[in-house]
Amino acid sequence: MLDIARGSRWPSKYPGRTLGHPFLDEWRGREGELAADAGAKRAYQEGVQRGDLPPIPVWASEAIDLINDLPPAAELVGTLAAQAEDALARAGTR
Repeated sequence: MLDIARGSRWPSKYPGRTLGHPFLDEWRGREGELAADAGAKRAYQEGVQRGDLPPIPVWASEAIDLINDLPPAAELVGTLAAQAEDALARAGTR
């Protein structure tokens, strides 16, 4: 959708994944409608110029779909440390 709004000719056979973006969220699933709406494309450009909208999305890989929780940092560090400790213990027995 940002390609449409920006007038970019990115090949449709190479889709991308992004994190949330206000413009994408508003137009998701309505690409044809956006392509025909010159006012919406102009509003996007103006929003970017004013700093109201990010000019580009935050790109994400397919692995983004594997994230299904958001633990606090302390919990995440504790989990990573425990997993590293376990992996090192297993590596030492081989």
